[in-house]
Amino acid sequence: SIGDVVYDGLSSHNLKDGDVIVVSGYLGDHGACVLAEREGFDVDVESDCDSLWPLVEEVINAGLCIKAMRDPTRGGLSAVLYEWARASQVDIKVYEDRIPIRESVLGLCEFLGLDPLHLACEGRIVFAVEESDAKKLMDILEKSPLCEKPMIIGRVLRASQRPRVIIQTPYGVERLMEPPSGILLPRIC
Repeated sequence: SIGDVVYDGLSSHNLKDGDVIVVSGYLGDHGACVLAEREGFDVDVESDCDSLWPLVEEVINAGLCIKAMRDPTRGGLSAVLYEWARASQVDIKVYEDRIPIRESVLGLCEFLGLDPLHLACEGRIVFAVEESDAKKLMDILEKSPLCEKPMIIGRVLRASQRPRVIIQTPYGVERLMEPPSGILLPRIC
């Protein structure tokens, strides 16, 4: 045996209509930090690299109905949401103004023509939980020293034969989130 199952049933195949999508904090910090260092930009951002187990353990021990959870390391938030949408055969909707991204990360991405939703995060978690447990999860995240600006960013909409991830802008316009493609940054870990 190489380990123990500490929470039965976590899977990217579990998402259902009404489930809530939560992030544990600012997204893209790690990818922006590595990119700025490699390209010689002076950007006020630090890597979010951190151990996630203490937070995961606390969430598991709280008795919440967690459908899925994943760190957005490779491909960022976009990769996680597309993985879940495709595996569960559902559409997911997120609200652009609820996705926590620092101004410095947004500025660097805008300058370089990159999507911050594709940038790596090494110390963040994306959760899918039943709607009835979203507030309890937020209470845990808001008290954790590992989380900075946790947010409920969206929800699962419905079953779909052609799963999509939809972003709604602050003006109510909806567009498809682009799935990650190509190589954003050479693998470093």
